Amino acid sequence: MTDPKFLGYIQKEEQAAEAIQWQIEFTRTYHDIGAQAPKWQVLADVISSAIRQLNPPGIEINVAVNRAEIFADILIDKVFYNLMKNSFRHGDHVTHMEYSIRETEDNLTIIEPLSSHSNIE
Repeated sequence: MTDPKFLGYIQKEEQAAEAIQWQIEFTRTYHDIGAQAPKWQVLADVISSAIRQLNPPGIEINVAVNRAEIFADILIDKVFYNLMKNSFRHGDHVTHMEYSIRETEDNLTIIEPLSSHSNIE
């Protein structure tokens, strides 16, 4: 069917189905947050886990966090997964991402600067 009116309806239905699927996945993933006590985790391993889950083709990701550890829920890798996925989905031709840390006497800040984009359309 090529009628623009019906194609618009189909597109809206597909968007609604995608939103429902995302909500189901989100609920399934985050259902267990807080079910286990937080623990110390190597930040580089957490970020690497998210990268492996996404396996983004053609995107260079640098992780410059040394051997920093964070005390967090065991599902913290899902946070990084979602940050990356949102960058890929909503970024305009993302080609590079970089994670680093800034350490002070009392704090550790995880930095994900704006992703680099190509100008290719």
